[in-house]
Amino acid sequence: KIDRFLELHQFAETLKGVPTVPEIARRVVEEARGLVGQAEECVLYLVDEKNEGLSRVASSADRQDRSDAQGSVFDQWVMRRSRPLMIEDSETDFRFSTEKKRGADLLRAVCAVPLMTENKVLGVLRASSSKPEAFSSDDLHSLDIVSGLAAVTLRISIKNCCPGLAGNSGGGIEIRPIAFLRNVFMAACDVVTRDEKLGTNHQIDTSAG
Repeated sequence: KIDRFLELHQFAETLKGVPTVPEIARRVVEEARGLVGQAEECVLYLVDEKNEGLSRVASSADRQDRSDAQGSVFDQWVMRRSRPLMIEDSETDFRFSTEKKRGADLLRAVCAVPLMTENKVLGVLRASSSKPEAFSSDDLHSLDIVSGLAAVTLRISIKNCCPGLAGNSGGGIEIRPIAFLRNVFMAACDVVTRDEKLGTNHQIDTSAG
């Protein structure tokens, strides 16, 4: 956990010097892919408020397929509910019907978190694998931390260069990414420790609603 914290600390420092949204997004998916070793792909979506959906801005996979350009059913679920989602095997998960899962056949295991800023969803960060049971609660926590850092940095960049995008209402906000990282990481460690004692993971949504 210490090594992971140091890596995320360095990542936070690196993000501070990145000026554009596409480059921030690219680095975010690269970092997520490195942290979540079992992921075959990490994808970052930003909310498209005009079309009330998602728009893919970066992927760790080099492919031309645009079938999930607006997000899978799982990404849409995270966006609508502003909650993290972890799926061990999408073929047996009762929360999603077979019809809804069409087009997501390569997403057997999914780990996805919302990018939250100013109590709004800015986007979704998702790791996926074609193999079931690929992810752990630690992977979900890692994605959650990366998404927090990404949301902070992207919010600043969007405010500076893209007025009106993703609910940009203008105005100044004070951002301290390193302090934010430290607080989120320690909270994640506390949750992992508590879950190990209780034998459960409270961060993984299991509700059908």
